[in-house]
Amino acid sequence: MIRKIAPAFLIFLEPAFIEAKAVLAGFLIARPHLDALATVAVGFLFCLGLLSIFTLYEGTKALFEIRRILAGLPAFSLKRVEVISPDRFASEFGYSHMRLKFGPFGQDAGEVTLLYDTSGTLTDYQCAYNTFGMSYILLPSDRKLEDMSLYQRYLTLHEIGHGSFAGGGIWTRAWLIASSAIFAIGFGLLTTNFSTVGLVAIGLTAICALLSARGVVIESEAEVFADDYAIGYIARGNESDALRIIRKLIDGIEDVYPSLETSDRLINKSRLKFLRSTLRNLSLGKTTWGARPSIKWMHYLAAALLLWWTATAPKAESHVGWLLLAFAILFAICVAVRVKQLPIMFRLDKQIRSRIGS
Repeated sequence: MIRKIAPAFLIFLEPAFIEAKAVLAGFLIARPHLDALATVAVGFLFCLGLLSIFTLYEGTKALFEIRRILAGLPAFSLKRVEVISPDRFASEFGYSHMRLKFGPFGQDAGEVTLLYDTSGTLTDYQCAYNTFGMSYILLPSDRKLEDMSLYQRYLTLHEIGHGSFAGGGIWTRAWLIASSAIFAIGFGLLTTNFSTVGLVAIGLTAICALLSARGVVIESEAEVFADDYAIGYIARGNESDALRIIRKLIDGIEDVYPSLETSDRLINKSRLKFLRSTLRNLSLGKTTWGARPSIKWMHYLAAALLLWWTATAPKAESHVGWLLLAFAILFAICVAVRVKQLPIMFRLDKQIRSRIGS
């Protein structure tokens, strides 16, 4: 039972929609009644439904990209190297959410296939994550993860890190961050009396959304998180290998840094800062590995202030009934959209599988 409940609880603690979840929690703290609990529960389901749509959209877009790549390759030139099950991803790679089986995909949800291009056309590592179905990592190598060279293993783990529930690109899109901020501010103003804490919370939430929704910030956070994920995984097995990778990455970035575009410089500046700090800490025997959310501390501070505001200054009129009805309708709309989009994903996945060699 704990194994089944824990992933759902972890979703509540994930950075995605953290501000929205904070105001829902504050609403319940201020009104510890069954009707408020029902409203918060359905509101949380709406947040999950909205995340589901966003995730489904990103997954579908990723499959479209894989299909586009396959169209430019010789027929059946991609071969399966390895298939990583959701259970292995949950236990070995820390993807706790993969223990939740999503809809009609059932046991296939979260399964990741490593593909090798035998034609030699693909020379880099690419990932296409699809939380609700099959995901793919394209490799210029025909080795399984445990048989790869150190640098190949780092590159593959870096791509795996991009799919993490905590730090992957799916969970840091600009519209997701903006949606969380809009929901939190609107819900707070509707259910809570305005106050100084509320003003600060709203202001900080808006600033976080504006800053974090910038493309260069999203890319920087995603790349730093993926580096942290990959290096941390390697360090848990062999810290000397992790040090070698860090030094190799620093040297490589420093060599190309002067010739990079402005946006790429900003992204790699963040990576260099992280890599140098990690090298220093690891050399001193300090280990802080683990899949940490790649969302700025300001978001958590904003969420804490929103929680404080909504929990301590509730309006006399809570609108519980209307909120419950609104959340139920919105959740139903999310479900309907998801059901309509799923067949598109089925068709794309079928088309991709039909072009993969044995």
